[in-house]
Amino acid sequence: PGKAVSTEAMQTALRHEAATLRARPDDPDLNRFGGWKTGPRQTATGHFRTAKVDGRWWFVDPEGGLFWSMGVNSVGINASTPLTDHESLFAWVPPAESDLWRDAVTPMRDAKKFALNFPAANLSRALGPDWRAEIHDLTHLRMRAWGVNTMAAWSDDDLLKQGRTPYTLITGVWWPVWKIHGQHLPEPFDEHFEKSLRDSLRAFAWAKDDPFCIGVFIDNELDWPDTFGAAVLEAPEWQPTRVWALAQMQAKHPGLEKLEEEHRAELDDLYPAYAE
Repeated sequence: PGKAVSTEAMQTALRHEAATLRARPDDPDLNRFGGWKTGPRQTATGHFRTAKVDGRWWFVDPEGGLFWSMGVNSVGINASTPLTDHESLFAWVPPAESDLWRDAVTPMRDAKKFALNFPAANLSRALGPDWRAEIHDLTHLRMRAWGVNTMAAWSDDDLLKQGRTPYTLITGVWWPVWKIHGQHLPEPFDEHFEKSLRDSLRAFAWAKDDPFCIGVFIDNELDWPDTFGAAVLEAPEWQPTRVWALAQMQAKHPGLEKLEEEHRAELDDLYPAYAE
């Protein structure tokens, strides 16, 4: 029920939805960032930050309102499927070199092959030449109406740059890694890590002063063993995280007697590496 069966039906449904959402009153308790306008006020800094309020950590929005981030990944219309050599699988594809083709078909990594974005093609057919602006507006309206206040990783840059919905970014870093217990662990204490991170963040220079940018996630779904402490101490002597961890331990526990008093249960595991 409710599924569009024609271009005209989709156009009618989208236009009706947009008109309904535009007429929907804003929540009086929320500010333009989606923060708690009528709640406990914090210092406004013009950008998102974190603060501990009454014993709990919160995001604080640029206007000083407490902010609970409810987000979804991949907001936008980027949903392409391989087209070249698969044309027979589809009942319809845009005519080559047409306006619809230019809206919905993009080269793949192999420049001789193409991918087709059916959502883009359908929106272009339903909404006409200004379909991108209309669907961007509708996307922001939908998110506010649905109580979703954050566009998260892999969302469309065009949406993020419109200054209407807070967002997070994600960057990949070339991680020096070391393998332990069958897992590849990132090496943030390697001498090359900072440069690699700075290089990767340059792609997001446009967001540095944007008040709607909550922050940047560094990589995704990294390996992390249950026995991380043991993994560090079992690493080779030169391994940077191991060197850093032992330096921290030795600075905090200058004598083995004090170490034994505070960490008796762990001493059997720690002593071989600590005593070297």
